[in-house]
Amino acid sequence: MAQAMADNNWILIIPLCSNAVSDPLPPVPRERIIGANVRLIVGLILKRFRAVIHLSLGQIESWPLRFFLQVGQPFIAWLVRRPLEKALVRELSDSYRP
Repeated sequence: MAQAMADNNWILIIPLCSNAVSDPLPPVPRERIIGANVRLIVGLILKRFRAVIHLSLGQIESWPLRFFLQVGQPFIAWLVRRPLEKALVRELSDSYRP
């Protein structure tokens, strides 16, 4: 990219580097996350779920589903908490520290 100046000279903003592709960047070490933070993240996911369900209830035509989603939110949270935690830990792999 270049930018024009008043006297029509061009100044390179992003220099072209011929060896930029051939020199790979070293991997960036990932931050470690502890179990308490995983539980905090899962809590935030479930809080977001409750907020989205609350806003969506009026658009759900099926009254049994609407009733279940309204009354069954604690049960749903209880059912999905462990699988969510396990999925996060699995995706974090070596970045997770219990």
